[in-house]
Amino acid sequence: MECDIIKGYEFGALDYITKPFNINVFKQKIKAFLNHLTTKTKQDCYSDGYLEINFSEFSANINSLYLSITLINFQLHNCL
Repeated sequence: MECDIIKGYEFGALDYITKPFNINVFKQKIKAFLNHLTTKTKQDCYSDGYLEINFSEFSANINSLYLSITLINFQLHNCL
């Protein structure tokens, strides 16, 4: 049901599969998800000389001053 799908996304789900499902589609979804994970972990830090962000340590600095950023902000930025 639609409300269950929405609730799943609210709890952090990235995707969903309805039954019955095609095994080939399921395999491709897993492959795409794993590819997305390995692609995102390659870029663990960002720096432009002013702003530095370390995604694995969930830390950020502007001109060496610590920034207080919530976990959800890191997760949202890392998805972009």
